[in-house]
Amino acid sequence: MIRLARSSGLDVYPAPLGRKIRVGRRFARAGETEEFLSALVRANHAIDVASRGKVDVSCASVLPKTLATGQGRRNSCLAPTPQARI
Repeated sequence: MIRLARSSGLDVYPAPLGRKIRVGRRFARAGETEEFLSALVRANHAIDVASRGKVDVSCASVLPKTLATGQGRRNSCLAPTPQARI
């Protein structure tokens, strides 16, 4: 397939390496990574939709209730980090 694509003139690049998510002392399994990334997409979409509204609301209040299983992960994604500089 790659050989055919190159012979037809298409540029073929290697896929970029994905980010590694850690769960405690180990890397996340494929299912855990997929669950986290899908929750992140849903959260970003909900925040984007809320930002288009006329009323100013907090990010945490507009997140879907189905994200309740990832309460700790959600807080770590929305909370200010100690590395942030103002």
